[in-house]
Amino acid sequence: MNRMDGLNLPKMITMPLCDRTVTSEVSGEYTLPDYQPEIRRLLFVEPVVLPPAKYIGGANAEFNGTVEYQMTYVGADGGLYTAPLSGEYGFSVPLEQVGDFDLNEGVVAMATTVCENLTTRVSAPRRLSIRCRLRSHARAYGRMPMEETYGGMAEPEGVQRLWGEAQNMRIVSGVSDRVNLSEEVSVTAEDSRVISADATAFVSDVRPADGTVGAVGELMLRMMIGREDGSVEQLTRRLPFEGEVELEEMTADALCRVSGVVSDLTVNVEEGRILCDIGLLLEARGMCNDSLRYTADLYSTDRVCDCEFREYALPVALKCENGNVSQSERIPLSQINFPEGASIADVRGSVRFDGCAAADGKYVLTGESRYLLLCQRDGEYSVTELTLPLRYETEGVKGEPVCFDALGDVISCRARVDGENLNLDAELSVVADFSGVEPIRALSEARFGEKYDCRGNRIVVYYPTPDDTAWSVAKKYHVPSDRITQVGAYFLL
Repeated sequence: MNRMDGLNLPKMITMPLCDRTVTSEVSGEYTLPDYQPEIRRLLFVEPVVLPPAKYIGGANAEFNGTVEYQMTYVGADGGLYTAPLSGEYGFSVPLEQVGDFDLNEGVVAMATTVCENLTTRVSAPRRLSIRCRLRSHARAYGRMPMEETYGGMAEPEGVQRLWGEAQNMRIVSGVSDRVNLSEEVSVTAEDSRVISADATAFVSDVRPADGTVGAVGELMLRMMIGREDGSVEQLTRRLPFEGEVELEEMTADALCRVSGVVSDLTVNVEEGRILCDIGLLLEARGMCNDSLRYTADLYSTDRVCDCEFREYALPVALKCENGNVSQSERIPLSQINFPEGASIADVRGSVRFDGCAAADGKYVLTGESRYLLLCQRDGEYSVTELTLPLRYETEGVKGEPVCFDALGDVISCRARVDGENLNLDAELSVVADFSGVEPIRALSEARFGEKYDCRGNRIVVYYPTPDDTAWSVAKKYHVPSDRITQVGAYFLL
């Protein structure tokens, strides 16, 4: 009979099942309906990647979602038009060391997906093809037991244990139901036509609670209005919103981040007004650290004891962030091939982060922002693309970020020509989380053998080595650790 059974039950810890970046591709052929004007020249296509559905199947994490496109083009009459299109994406990521985990309970899978490249080709007046390359940062975490097994016989009162303390991240993720918003915009001109409508969400306040995460923010609604005389007008509205994401195991003291994406937007033009109906999805992520107590070492005072250990790289939550940053640039027109004499009818932007580092007590995200300038000259439209480096800093906490996940979006943007220069001012949103690693070495197996002949003499250990401790000396001489005293340069046993 093993007398150690039941003294130290298995502890459940959070460990990564996967953490990798993968690329996938979405491609499709699209035919515009008859009521949509024919394509004379395609200007650009903007993708919006909706949060994917996730599930664990076998030894893989499966992700499936939708990419919503808005195509902007010049019609056969020379006017500006847009058309909504969509495509389905999916990818699979293998899980690591699945035999150590219980995949039926406690698994959290997450993916942040952005468009890395997009190519289009118009093959007929109403037909085009779109190929979109996606980059996804996929992560999955599961619960696994930190087990200790014992062999042989040992009296419990003779077993000496060195306890270790560590932090271990617990993480939850989820998407809200549709948050409904609506807006009515008055227009004075009877010939008004909505060319395009889009919106971006900025979450300004995150409110964690037990079982839920609340979010408060503003939705920036933008509409491009066309007139029969060929003029174009920009209308913007800021719509406040509140939403909630249900997350099991969420606690009020957790670190949280919430991002928002518009899932659908419809507009209807009636007499003197534009009615807008908007669907918003909120994606929340919560992280907190649980205290973990484990056996760092073990020996017996009356038995020979052989121990084996296992090393763990415990994930540790560092910080979640919902923030914003401004970007202002003055760029010579000659550097961006801006059409001479053109005016700016519209500007669109996107953000992508690809790097993270710790410096001077801060976490620094690096990436790029990309802007599309819709230019107009003599009734003709063209597009100029501008890519700028981006840097975002936030106050760091103790610990080096080993893993990060970040999303960015353009909340508002304004560009104007000033002589020979382009002045660009943009407000960007940032949603990020940072985690680190705490390495530990924990007991995995102890085997007790023959009885150890421990005499009751008093011992004085002089001149111990520099790395000796009361524990290491007590273990070496098989005495209870609480009976040893260090005095100056020697130990009394």
